[in-house]
This record gives sequence, C-alpha cells and structure tokens, in this order.
Amino acid sequence: MATAQDIVTDALKRTNDLGVGETEDADEADHALKQFNGLMSSQKAHGVNLSWTDLALTDEVPLEEELVFGVTAMLVGTLKEDVNDPISRTLSRQIRAGQEALENYYLQLVPLRQERGLSVMPSQRRVTGYRYDGS
Repeated sequence: MATAQDIVTDALKRTNDLGVGETEDADEADHALKQFNGLMSSQKAHGVNLSWTDLALTDEVPLEEELVFGVTAMLVGTLKEDVNDPISRTLSRQIRAGQEALENYYLQLVPLRQERGLSVMPSQRRVTGYRYDGS
C-alpha cells in the first residue's frame, strides 16, 4: 500500500519540481501533503464519501492500489493550478479518469423511491360505477 510520501513525491516529480534522484524539501512536502489532504477531503462534495482524515507523510493511504495513479494525477493538477502552470491534455484525461474511478469505487447511491402517483397515470385509472377501480 502506498504512503502519503509516495504520492506526494510522485506528484512533485510529475510537476517537474523534482528531478530523478532528488528528494523534496520539508516545505514542498508539507505544501503538497496539505493539498493532498484537502483534495481528498473535498471528495465528499462530489458524492464520494471516503471518511477522510488528514494523513501525515508516513501514513499509509487508505485507497485501493488501482486508485493511486489517478489520485496522484489529481494532486499533480492541483499543484500545477497553484502556480498557474498549464495542464496538458494527457494530464487532464488522467485527472478526469482518477475522479471517475473514485466516484465509481466509493459513490454511495441513495435508493430511489417513486411516489405512487407517478407510477400510475390518470389516463390509466378506471372508474366503474360509483367505485374507483384504479391501482
């Protein structure tokens, strides 16, 4: 399972803030972690209930492995927006795919309850004699 550090480091590398073999300084890591926690906490507004609690860098991320790449892309997009860096089409597709994967995995659907009056149209009701005979 990935740690928050893994996701933050990968995101910073993808924003070109880190080169190969470099490590982030404490300020970069703290900022990226804060953005990551905010991004994941905000998913509730999209109908994705993660029950997210803020993570430290060393904490394991409570997400399935197949969601990590998309979530990392979402963090890259957030970090690029912070500095007004343009987002490529490829990254935009990865962000969208990451959001859709989260929604598909965690979205909680509320059962639909249809009112009886909406299931039977007035033209489908029959009146026989004085008794109403409609279901």
